[in-house]
Amino acid sequence: MRILIVDDEPINRLLIRNMLEKEGYNDCHEAQDGAQALFMAQQIEPDLVLLDVVMPGLSGLDVAPELKAQSNNNYLPIIFITSLEDRESLVRCLEVGGDDFVAKPFDRLVLAAKIRVHGRIRSLTQCIEDQNLALLQHQQVMAQEHDIVEHIFKNAVRHTPEMAARFDYKLTPVAQFNGDVFLTERSPAGGVYYLIGDFTGHGLASAIGVLPVARAFHIMAIKGLGVAEIARTLNTTLLQLLPGSMFFAAIIGEIDINGCHHHIWHGGMPQLMLKRTSDGSVETYCPAHMALGILEPEEFESDCYTLNCQPGDEVLLYTDGLIEICNSKGQML
Repeated sequence: MRILIVDDEPINRLLIRNMLEKEGYNDCHEAQDGAQALFMAQQIEPDLVLLDVVMPGLSGLDVAPELKAQSNNNYLPIIFITSLEDRESLVRCLEVGGDDFVAKPFDRLVLAAKIRVHGRIRSLTQCIEDQNLALLQHQQVMAQEHDIVEHIFKNAVRHTPEMAARFDYKLTPVAQFNGDVFLTERSPAGGVYYLIGDFTGHGLASAIGVLPVARAFHIMAIKGLGVAEIARTLNTTLLQLLPGSMFFAAIIGEIDINGCHHHIWHGGMPQLMLKRTSDGSVETYCPAHMALGILEPEEFESDCYTLNCQPGDEVLLYTDGLIEICNSKGQML
């Protein structure tokens, strides 16, 4: 700990320094008046100041607020050294920025104990400042990631008005991109392709995975490839691109031109639900495959199933983000 001793009496500075060195505080510096104290504080940046109250020129009461101002909002403990005993003077010492005081003649044990206490407070304060700085930097990084994610999605995920009109959909990240994606594309045969998926993880890492998926999906849909081929190609692409800890759960589907037949590949996503308008019954379809980006091409299964719907039937597809929504009692949907 670096300690600055400020006293106009050389004998007092010598006594204090000897006391401190006996307690193991060897990094001590001396100033003989207020002006020198302010100058030295700028040079050595003390961790604690022992400050005499009554000095010629600038008194300790004048110097204390200046020392606090020079510390750049860091906690700088100031312990006043005083022979004053009236309550008003002691209160004044604390009002101008003092954190404690010791009375003359000095008690070495009391002085050392107070220095240790304020040293711990300073260390804790510096720790908090470091944590606040780290938090601020983290927030800045998050804000930058958010801007990048918005740019990626603006350019990679698009729905034409014609396609958007065919679906009721909602995509609402909680605080940042949550890995969920919904894509649509017109089929050359007159129908519609769609993809709903969920990348593992959050933030920029998940957003990056959207780029190759969106590009490949739109290109293959425009070419009219089958759902099974789209799934197989996306699996190979993501297997080469993603680290082992990431994968992409997805439902890939194609609706025919009549809007009543869905051809679907279902891997790693929650169950799909089909509500029949004729009798209000609900059918559920569980995932048949693992998520994309996990299995090698020779292990990958591209089998699809078909939903035969009637006009008015409703198909519900969703990610686990919907399941994990909690009510006021903390119960998941």
